[in-house]
Amino acid sequence: MFKTNARISNGMYGVNELNEKLQKMVFKPLGKAVYIDSITKDIETGSVGYKLSWDYLGEPQYFDLSRKALSDSSLLQDLIDAGADITKKNFNTFVDTMRLQEVDIETSGKGYQRVYSHLGWKTVQVPSPNGGTVKKLCYRASTMVGPYQAKYVGPLKVKPMGTFEAWKAMVEDEILGHIPAEIVMLASLSALVNGLISEHTTGENPIVSLNGLSGTGKSAIAMAGCSCYGEPFDGERRV
Repeated sequence: MFKTNARISNGMYGVNELNEKLQKMVFKPLGKAVYIDSITKDIETGSVGYKLSWDYLGEPQYFDLSRKALSDSSLLQDLIDAGADITKKNFNTFVDTMRLQEVDIETSGKGYQRVYSHLGWKTVQVPSPNGGTVKKLCYRASTMVGPYQAKYVGPLKVKPMGTFEAWKAMVEDEILGHIPAEIVMLASLSALVNGLISEHTTGENPIVSLNGLSGTGKSAIAMAGCSCYGEPFDGERRV
């Protein structure tokens, strides 16, 4: 661990200083503690972020912070404006308390999460049984497929909902036997394979078009195709 006199104690951050009268190190508080609730690492960009919290006038305050901002002098103004108990004189001590909390989270294994914002195939480095790392192709859905668990934080609704049994029953009852619906479902499922081979082909993207009068089920069939991966909405459901 790096050497620092910075500490967090009894809800305060500060430093350990030598008390000459007592001839021992005592804690000198400098302000209300700012806590790292969790650390996130973007597996696509490699950037690290903190989710911070602290108390301001009896109310909890929350702040998302990119780790690289710790070297930016403008961060002090942003934190002060958000109610953090930090001064220019104590800023370096505050930064050291962030690093100390990182060590605690790494040691405990709690509060650390990998995140990503794009879907599809990705090659990642994974631990090798013989030591070192090897490349492995993984498919990003709502969690990372492979040895790493990661959370999708993009705008699409791909978190699993309901049960596979209910989805399967829907396909058997509403899709099978209806040729237009079967074609759309097959086209949707083929996206997984197309994404895998797209880097090695020069073919055009296939387009499936549904024609029919209003109320004949075109939108319902399209949403059923999307159900292979999530909901066909990018935010609040539109009626």
